[in-house]
Amino acid sequence: YVLHFYCLGAALKNQNKYTEAIECYEQAISIIPSNDSAWNNKGSILNDLNKYLEALECYDKAISINPKCDIAWSNKGFALHNLKKYQDAVDCYDKALSICINPLRLKRKADSLFELQQKEEAKKLYQDALNKGSNERDYIQRQLAKL
Repeated sequence: YVLHFYCLGAALKNQNKYTEAIECYEQAISIIPSNDSAWNNKGSILNDLNKYLEALECYDKAISINPKCDIAWSNKGFALHNLKKYQDAVDCYDKALSICINPLRLKRKADSLFELQQKEEAKKLYQDALNKGSNERDYIQRQLAKL
């Protein structure tokens, strides 16, 4: 049953049926409350709906279940960035990057550093994101031009 709700939630999110997707993840969580992926995915939908504080609660739950859930750490950083809590976002990206490096996380950390006026470090991370194959090349080039 859990897998059914989990997969259905993902499919509904892809169709932008956010309310129904959240309900599916809540069903999965009610069956197995320790499902860190369901908590993270519910948070991701709430983040998409600009419900950042609710999303943070879900990410914190996922992280409390699995402190090595790099995706939850990264998503938490993104929510914090959207709340303009840039240093807290950087701290979360650092946790995520210590578990698994990927270009999106490098770019997002650079975005937070950019907002903190830490331009040299942001520049280095934008370049690292490009070197790691970021698919946001145009955006990163525009950001680099501002530095």
